[in-house]
Amino acid sequence: ALRNLGVRSLLFLRQLTELKWSLPDGSSGHFLREVDDETSSSRLVRVTDGDIIEEWQVYQRADCIQDGEKLPNIVVEVAFYLENGKVRNAKGTELVAYFPTEKETGLGFLIQAPFKTTKARDNIKSDDSANQQIIEIAAHIAADSLETMRDNDLLDVYSYNVLPLQYPENSFFHSVYEKI
Repeated sequence: ALRNLGVRSLLFLRQLTELKWSLPDGSSGHFLREVDDETSSSRLVRVTDGDIIEEWQVYQRADCIQDGEKLPNIVVEVAFYLENGKVRNAKGTELVAYFPTEKETGLGFLIQAPFKTTKARDNIKSDDSANQQIIEIAAHIAADSLETMRDNDLLDVYSYNVLPLQYPENSFFHSVYEKI
């Protein structure tokens, strides 16, 4: 399992900044997470796995959702991949519930939140009302972040490849398309 961890494994973990491992067969790995320019609503995160380095502009919002009788306060995050200081289309954009799930979003950026997952934690429950509320929050964050990224000169003409220009109306992620 350690061999299969990717460079993004630390991206959304707040308390873990470094992970080093070595196995009896001599294989090893080293993951590092550095945070810059952190504010209450965003931060620049650099994650490293040996020679692989990725930079992400992460936007976040704390909000309450209705989950049965409970009104939990949650944090939803949207992360845009940066290359040479500009937003670029990210590959492998599975939905993240602290660790990647198998739920491919088809978006050019990452969405991370405490989604209700299946027992195996490999997917989320799309028909769950709490998960649907979380996706609505993520849609607002993604749309609102565009102005901030523009003002911070993170966008150019190629950055628009990140945005969902079409999305099936019955898709779990359709609200992201609508808000953007």
